[in-house]
Amino acid sequence: MKRVLSAPMTGRFYRVKEGQTAAIIERELKMPVKEAFAGEIIEVVKCKVVLARPFDTYASIAAEHGADAASLEEFNFSRPLYPTAAVYIPE
Repeated sequence: MKRVLSAPMTGRFYRVKEGQTAAIIERELKMPVKEAFAGEIIEVVKCKVVLARPFDTYASIAAEHGADAASLEEFNFSRPLYPTAAVYIPE
């Protein structure tokens, strides 16, 4: 199974459209989005998407990708990790 997914090339900012949820925007932009409302402008951060494996932690993923564990966890809104959970690593 492929562990790292590529992020789409996007502009620097994204305007939330009517009816879009944070989950929809997150899948579209391949970056974490906690909440969003129509008309909001979101700064797009190019990310590498990693799928968590069994027993992964933010620290183990951060070490594997040369990132800081605390920053990575904060960037991902401290979401719980489980196998196949998407973890976003800013590039």
